[in-house]
Amino acid sequence: MIGVLVNALREATRRPPVFGPMYVFTVSQSGLSLFGLGAFFWAPALGLAASFLLERDGWKELRGLTET
Repeated sequence: MIGVLVNALREATRRPPVFGPMYVFTVSQSGLSLFGLGAFFWAPALGLAASFLLERDGWKELRGLTET
């Protein structure tokens, strides 16, 4: 099971953005619950927010890769 997890994280962080997937994984495993919403809501929300705030250049690079 560890090998599957390592391969999934390696694939998710292969291209930019990198911090977003790591935040999604961390928050989903934390069991965070705010305002009656669980970790499965907050994980992608906080992952996207962190990625947009910390990796603007990565998003531009990713957009350039998909426009071809």
